[in-house]
Amino acid sequence: MVSGRHAREKTGHTRPMKIALGSILSATLIGLVVSGPARAQQSITGKWAINKKCSAPLSSIIIEPLALAGEDFYCKFGHVSRRGDSVSWRGQCNFSEEGYEPTTVTATLRGRKLFYRFAGRGWNGPFERCAR
Repeated sequence: MVSGRHAREKTGHTRPMKIALGSILSATLIGLVVSGPARAQQSITGKWAINKKCSAPLSSIIIEPLALAGEDFYCKFGHVSRRGDSVSWRGQCNFSEEGYEPTTVTATLRGRKLFYRFAGRGWNGPFERCAR
């Protein structure tokens, strides 16, 4: 009969395996905690609509990297920045026959819902992503 110490050595070194597995799990958990805030943000480009009514009049918007459009306005931007789930653009928007005027637009995701506003005015939304 082999003693307990020698049995472990002959059957696959259980103690060193436990230590190695514990080290791997600890490194994985640390990696998840460290990379959590730095995770890639969800893109907001695409078509969005109130209550997913993607073809209803005046209910949808289209977001491009440097543009935002609805049925009654069009914005083109020269600068974009992102902080977390909020995107801000600076550029010009055309709301009427008077032409383009300088403005800033901010869009933010709150879960799966998108909200946007012009130059600090009230929020428009919530919008839901339309099928691609």
